[in-house]
Amino acid sequence: MGFEKLINMIAETPQPPYYAVIFSSIRTTGDKGYSEMGGKMLNTKSKCVFRD
Repeated sequence: MGFEKLINMIAETPQPPYYAVIFSSIRTTGDKGYSEMGGKMLNTKSKCVFRD
């Protein structure tokens, strides 16, 4: 594959800075508040301001 074709395949992304939110969990038997916390996380995410 030629260099020009390869360059055209690379996605155009916004200028940095970039941020990542990574969530990991290990489920156990029973809900133990998991659903409630998931709702709170979605609510918090909806309040975030994303800019171009």
